[in-house]
Amino acid sequence: YTKNQKDDVIRRNKDENRGKNDETDGKELRDGYTGKMLYEKRDDAKNADGSWANAAEVDHVIPLEQVHTQLKNNCMLTNEDVRKIANIDDNFVVTSHEINDSKKSKTNTEYVEANKDTLDKETQKRMLEAEKEAQKAIDREANKTVLNNMMDKEMRGKLGKEMQNVGKDAAKDGAQFGVGNLLVEIVKPLYYEIKDVFINGMKEGVGASSAGEAFKIRLNRVKNHVMSAFLKVGATSILDIIKAIISAVVGAIIDLFFGLVKQILTLIKRGFPVVVSAIKVLSDPKKSASEKGDAIVKLLGGLIISVVGGIIVSKLDGLDKLSPGLKNIIGALITGCGTLIFMSLLDKLDLFSTKAEKRAARIKEIFDARIADMEERAACMRVEVIELLGKQRRCFDALISGMETAIDSENVEDMVQYSYSLADFFKVELEYSNTEEFVKWWDSQKVIKV
Repeated sequence: YTKNQKDDVIRRNKDENRGKNDETDGKELRDGYTGKMLYEKRDDAKNADGSWANAAEVDHVIPLEQVHTQLKNNCMLTNEDVRKIANIDDNFVVTSHEINDSKKSKTNTEYVEANKDTLDKETQKRMLEAEKEAQKAIDREANKTVLNNMMDKEMRGKLGKEMQNVGKDAAKDGAQFGVGNLLVEIVKPLYYEIKDVFINGMKEGVGASSAGEAFKIRLNRVKNHVMSAFLKVGATSILDIIKAIISAVVGAIIDLFFGLVKQILTLIKRGFPVVVSAIKVLSDPKKSASEKGDAIVKLLGGLIISVVGGIIVSKLDGLDKLSPGLKNIIGALITGCGTLIFMSLLDKLDLFSTKAEKRAARIKEIFDARIADMEERAACMRVEVIELLGKQRRCFDALISGMETAIDSENVEDMVQYSYSLADFFKVELEYSNTEEFVKWWDSQKVIKV
């Protein structure tokens, strides 16, 4: 931050606390974390206490490194945007030299966890609350900057190119997925024919008079199955590719935003299939008003349960270590059980007073709709896996490209930084995160194993 920004933070703190404490002993500033009074000048702190511990300093509540990590991959934010967002007023707090010096690049949560035995409860509460509010402010400023940049012609062109790349990657991954499905359909009849030959014999299995005739019959059966599967899988794959492209582009646009806005957009994306289902129910002339009302309530209830199920899954400890596919399966199980319970309760309440003889038919219709929804979720799961693979590949390509550029330009500092980023990408746990920590670690080791 600039000296003017620091002076503004100090001035506001001084104005807020002027006259609130009659016995300040020369201390004019209040620590935003501990609530204690601090010296504005280091010399005053040194003269009074023999150290700089109670000298006031300005701390980034959300560390610059973390803000940069959160925002660096957003194509709608420039480096200057990221710098300005990290240095908004809401991300500054006045604290003591003692805390600021020991906190370094830690988040408030990390600092509280590391010092929970020495920090009083009120200080812990203030630090965690400050982090929460600062993150909200950063998210708001980032969203505002993204929207403003979308109004710029040059930035819109950059966004268009990024979305084209996302769409191409999704299409390529979807095509590869379709080829895999087609290969499965080719292997299935081959496996069946080979198995039938071993069990029933080459000729006997198809009632042929010679091995040549039997081979021709079996080959034709394989060909007919493959041709039928090709048309079916091809049509399905094209639809899946279109869905994957749309989902990837929408997901990439949602990823441009942060915090609450991103959560709302994600919920809208997840809820869109439910809205489509509800429209279909409402537009069906064969259904009565009570049937439509009952179906809509259950569909909307299914959406709410899906959201709650997702929240529950995200809060369960240990699931972060599992694969995305397994997490989706667990989420589907929770959602399915919740849906069954919800539907059972609605059926007992009979809110729309439908006739008893129609109840069984109505439940069957809703369950059929739910089955279709679950099949769609299965398809969406495939799309999300494709999105994840594409996103990881783009991230990896960017890291490799950056490292190659650093090597070509002999930029050692960037090479080291990209090395740490690459280690983080592959989830390699290092005992150091910067050059200074590496040197200390190196000096502390008697033997280095390579």
